[in-house]
Amino acid sequence: MGIWSNLANMHRRVPSDAATLNPPPKLTPFLSKTLYILRLYKLTEVPTVDSNEDKQEERHMVEDADGGDEGSGSEPGDDPSSADSDDDSSESESEADKGKHNKKRQAKQALRSSPPAKRRKTKSASPKRASPKALAKSAMSKRVVRQHQQMACPEVYTTLYAANSAACELQVEIMNEHTLLVEAARASNAGGLRRKLMGLVEKKGEERYWHNEFPFGLVGAKMEISVEPVTVCGPRNV
Repeated sequence: MGIWSNLANMHRRVPSDAATLNPPPKLTPFLSKTLYILRLYKLTEVPTVDSNEDKQEERHMVEDADGGDEGSGSEPGDDPSSADSDDDSSESESEADKGKHNKKRQAKQALRSSPPAKRRKTKSASPKRASPKALAKSAMSKRVVRQHQQMACPEVYTTLYAANSAACELQVEIMNEHTLLVEAARASNAGGLRRKLMGLVEKKGEERYWHNEFPFGLVGAKMEISVEPVTVCGPRNV
């Protein structure tokens, strides 16, 4: 697999003052062990559902259904028909047992005149529905999908400064083509991005690499431009 980098074309895209400070080499007989790749992504928001919340809702519905089945049985001693049948049978017995049955009847009348016992409240066996707040939260939760986009400029560069410069100029070009800005605003944005480019020279570590997100078009979409280092293995002579 061959890797080609057009340094001459790259430096035509760089501003004149930056090209003066970093002139392109005439001959590059060897590729560096580390190269720099320019990436362009389109960021799109896609709705998603939280699986943990769904599992909790299903568990609550199962527990409510089980509780309704356990509490659906009636408690003993609540049916008054048994007391009436006992009264009818006691009147048909012999006179010798009247005293005993009279006491029994009096006790039942006292029990009947007392306030009824409170029934235990049972849960409904119908499944529990998700609250409107939970539904709104699941509808609002989204994840960002990165879609790689093709570019007209080269993607691989031999120096970090060349890759950062290409990223800066590519962002300026895209913003000028796809955003409705007056000429003064375009010039101001381009000047700010080029000042950021010059400031990356003094950065250390991962802060040296260009990475920026910016609005794209009129529908709220975003673009992402980033520079990533890669390592080349094997012979690097060209």
